[in-house]
Formats: sequence, structure tokens, C-alpha cells
Amino acid sequence: MSYLKPPAGILSSEISSQAIRATELIEWAEHPDGCGIVQLYDAYFRATEKRKF
Repeated sequence: MSYLKPPAGILSSEISSQAIRATELIEWAEHPDGCGIVQLYDAYFRATEKRKF
């Protein structure tokens, strides 16, 4: 999350399930005010240190 910095209130609390929080993050990324799916994808690879194909 620190790479993307979604606005406060976009994601449920940390006690919510990961599935709910992941869905909220994707929905925010796809929204016109969001970061975009490409940036979300890039943040995933930075966070997991995986290589892009």
C-alpha cells in the first residue's frame, strides 16, 4: 500500500479479509481517480520482488 497511497477510507480496516481489501484496491485502481491497473501491477512486482514477463 505504501507504493500506491490510496486515499483514506478507500480500504476497509486491516481486520477485514484480504479478499475484501484486495477487491477494494482493484476497484480503486480502475476508478478514474485511482492509480490505474498498470501502476497497481508495477507495485505488486516491486513489493514481491518478482520479475515482469
